Amino acid sequence: MSELGACRGRGAILDAGPQGREVCENPTVSQQIKCQWHDDSPMRADRNAVHLQCGGGLEVRIVLAASDNDANFASGTLGAATSRNKAEIQEQNSRASLRNHKCRGKCCSRDRHMRCISAAPAFGLVLFLMPVITACATSVPLEQAGLLSSYQHLAPSNGVLTQAQVSVNRDVILEAKTVRIIPTSLSVAVAEAKLSEAQLRLIANAVDRSLCTGLSDRFQIVPSAQAADLTVHAFITRIIPTDEIAAAASKATWVAGSVATATTAVPVPVPLLRIPIGLGGLALEAEAVDRTGRQKAAMVWARGADSITSRPRVSPAGDAYDLAGSFGNDFSKLLLTGASPFETLPSPPSMRRLGSLLGGAPKESACEAFGRGPGVAGLVGSAIGLPPEWTDKGAQGDANR
Repeated sequence: MSELGACRGRGAILDAGPQGREVCENPTVSQQIKCQWHDDSPMRADRNAVHLQCGGGLEVRIVLAASDNDANFASGTLGAATSRNKAEIQEQNSRASLRNHKCRGKCCSRDRHMRCISAAPAFGLVLFLMPVITACATSVPLEQAGLLSSYQHLAPSNGVLTQAQVSVNRDVILEAKTVRIIPTSLSVAVAEAKLSEAQLRLIANAVDRSLCTGLSDRFQIVPSAQAADLTVHAFITRIIPTDEIAAAASKATWVAGSVATATTAVPVPVPLLRIPIGLGGLALEAEAVDRTGRQKAAMVWARGADSITSRPRVSPAGDAYDLAGSFGNDFSKLLLTGASPFETLPSPPSMRRLGSLLGGAPKESACEAFGRGPGVAGLVGSAIGLPPEWTDKGAQGDANR
C-alpha cells in the first residue's frame, strides 16, 4: 500500500483533501501549500518514492510498495502504477477527511500542533439560507437622498440582509481620537410613513444611541457643541411602517408554537417564522467629516425586516426602531475598523456595550444625552411584541416631557 509522507520530518502536518489533493500546513509560518496530482506536476522519482514538489521548498513524498518500485519506477517515471497509486491516495484522503470531520469549523490539537480547519460548512449553511431569508424580507430601495456632502467615492458593499454603499479614508479614520454626534435628521420622504412625531423621535434617537454606544469602544465622545476629530451625522431617508395587525398575528403564532413545543409528549421544535406580510424597513445615509468639514467616511444603507431574524412588535414603528440599532452598529464598526462592516468578521460586543444595552450607564458621559437603553424591560417588551414606545423613554429631553 502507498502511504502519505508529506512534509514529514519538517515539523508540519499533512491534511489530505479530496481528489488527490494534499495540503501541507507548516504551523511555524502559518502557511498552507497545496499540491494537486497532475500528470505534468513537478516531480522526481526513485526506487522508493515519488516526490511531488510543493511551493515554499516543501515536498510531498509518496512511498510505494516494493512491488511497484522495481516494476514501474526504475526509469524514474510514474509508469503504469499511476492509476493504482492515485486511487490508493484518494482512499487514504477519504479516511483522513473522516478522521478530521469532528475538527471542522474550529481549531483542534493534533500531533502536538494546533491546526485550524476551514469553517466552510458553516458558510455553506449561510449561503443556503440566504435566498430563503432575503425572499421573506421587505424590499427597501437603496437610494441617495442628496443629504451628504459627497457621494463620489461610494462603492457597493452589501451584507446578507443589508444593501449598502460605503466609502472610508482608512488612515484618517484610524488616527482620529474624538467624535461628536449630531442628532439624526429626517428627510422629507419620511413623512410618507405617517408615524407620529414621538415615534419618529424615538427611531432617530435609537440611531444616535446605537452610534454613541458603538463608537465609545474606541473614541472619546464629546458633546455635539464641542469640536472633535470627526463629526458624525446620520439622516433617515425612508421608513416603511410595520403593519400592526400582521405583527400581532405573527406574535400569536409564535406563542402558539412555543406552547405546542412545551406541551407535546415528545418535544418537537416548531419553527417560529414571522408572517411575511406588513414587514417594515428603514433607509439611512450618514457621513463622518474631519475638522475642516471634509468627508472621511460615508454610508448609504437600506434594510427591511424579514420573517426569520426580525421579532414582530405591535407598532408601526417596531421594525424601523429595531433596524435603527442595526444601522448604528454597522456605521460605528466602519469607523472603529476603517473597513466596511460587511467585509469583516463579526465580533462579540464589549462588556461595556452589553451593560449599556441592559440600561446601564454609558462609557462616555456625552452619550447620556441620548438616554439609556430600555434594559430588561426592553428585552421583555421585545420578546412579547410590545411597542418600543412603551419601554424606551427616548432622549433626555423626551424623558422629561
